Amino acid sequence: MRAFRHLFGHRPELQTQPTDSLEQVVLAAPVAQFLLRQAQLRSETRSGLLFGRLQQGTLTLTLATAARWPGLTSDPFHVERAYLLGASDAVGFAFGGQVDWWGLWITGADGQAGPTRRVLRWYERAVRRGLIDDRTVLVVAGFQDGLLSTRTLTGGPGVDPLDLPTSWE
Repeated sequence: MRAFRHLFGHRPELQTQPTDSLEQVVLAAPVAQFLLRQAQLRSETRSGLLFGRLQQGTLTLTLATAARWPGLTSDPFHVERAYLLGASDAVGFAFGGQVDWWGLWITGADGQAGPTRRVLRWYERAVRRGLIDDRTVLVVAGFQDGLLSTRTLTGGPGVDPLDLPTSWE
């Protein structure tokens, strides 16, 4: 449903929005394992979609996927609209409507967590593309001192990014 709103706006009969605000993020074990594998590949900047559920200010991310069909483009911020909508519908159906699209993940070609400067550039690109706002997140994953590190940002146009506390299950 959130992907539909992102791509096409609100359907008239569905004007309500969740009232919970994003306060913290929890990465379910399958998401953390997926991000670890993506950071280990170290061949190109990779990105994808994040799905989860928001309850009482905690966004639990339960699934991570690619953002587009393989080989379509090397632009990590290109999200294929049909792919997003189809993946969102499939995930919503598989999880009984309890899980929805919540943003993007990205990892650098070098697999490293990267300097703040690079992370902020990625955030700004995602905001310009309309992929990140105060109701979605960008999870940046990479290695730091040999361990997987993540940083979760939310925000929007003209707003400094907000770093959300992030933990793993």
